[in-house]
Amino acid sequence: MASVQQRALQSIKAFRHTQLARPASLSETGAPRTKAKGIQRSNPFIPHKHKVSGHWRGATYSLRRQADLAKNAYATNTLQLLPPGPKTDALKLRIQRVKASLTPSLAAALEPRPLEDAVSTLNAKLKELTLATKHPLETLQAQRLALEKRIGELSTDIEQFEVISVVDVSKNSPEYLANERRRAELATAKKDLARNVAQINVITQKVGVAERAVSKAKKTPRYASAHIKWIGKVVKKKTVGSKLGIRLYAGKKRMFKGHLWERQKAGRIRKRSLLMRDMAARVARYKEYYKKRKPNPLKPSRYSKPPKLPY
Repeated sequence: MASVQQRALQSIKAFRHTQLARPASLSETGAPRTKAKGIQRSNPFIPHKHKVSGHWRGATYSLRRQADLAKNAYATNTLQLLPPGPKTDALKLRIQRVKASLTPSLAAALEPRPLEDAVSTLNAKLKELTLATKHPLETLQAQRLALEKRIGELSTDIEQFEVISVVDVSKNSPEYLANERRRAELATAKKDLARNVAQINVITQKVGVAERAVSKAKKTPRYASAHIKWIGKVVKKKTVGSKLGIRLYAGKKRMFKGHLWERQKAGRIRKRSLLMRDMAARVARYKEYYKKRKPNPLKPSRYSKPPKLPY
C-alpha cells in the first residue's frame, strides 16, 4: 500500500516540477500584474486564448490524465497542490456528497491514509543508529584516551633515555634493549591509535549523515512550498438539480417514460386477447379444411391435379 502511495506522490511531484520548470508563456507575461506573491502559470487543465493570434488552445492535460492526477492527489492528501479543473472540482463534489450520505465514523474512514512522515522515520533511524553506536563509540573513545596516555608516557621515557645517555650505550645493555622495546611499543600504539581514530571517524560520519538527512527532511520541498497562481477561469457546467441530488429528472418536462417493452405491453395484450377469442373457430376451420382434402392421412389423397407437361 505504501508503494502505491509513493507512486501516486511521485506523479504529483512530477506535475509540480514540470509546471515550475516550464517557462512563462505570452499569456502569462501579458497578464495584468497582481499584488499576490508567487509564480504565475497558465492553468494546464483548461483551454486558453492566445493574446496575439486570438486562437484557442486546448488544455495541456486531457480529462483522463486530470482524473488520474486528482485520484493520486486525493490518495496522498495533496489535492491542494493541483490547479482547479473539471475533474478536480468533480472529485471534490463527489467526496462531499459521499461524506454527507455517511455517518461520521464511516466518513472519517474514507479519509486517505497520510503518508509515513519522513522526518519521524529518519528520526527513528537516527535514534536507532545512536543507540547502536553509543557503546562502541564510548569504548573506542576510552581506548583512544588510554592509547594517547600510553604514547605520551613512552615518548617521555624515550626522550629521557636519549637525554641521559650522553655517552654511547652498548647495544647489548639492558637499558638499550628496554628503550628499543619502548620504541616498538610506541610504534604499535601509534598504529592502534590511528586505527582507533579511523573507526571513531567512521561512526561519527554515519551519525552526521543521519543528522543532516533529518535536517534536510524538515525543510519543506519546493514542489510543495512554491505558491503558484493559476491563470484562467474554470467555467463550471450548471447541472439542474445537482444541489438537490435529483439530477436524473431535474429540468425535464417528462420523467422516465419506461422501457420499450413496457410501453408496448398494452398493445400486445390487446392483440393477444383478440387472437385467443377467435382461436377455437380458426382451429375448427383448419381441421375441416384438411378433413375434406385428406380424410385418411395414411392413404393417398383423393384430390389430384392434372399432370403437368414437362415443357
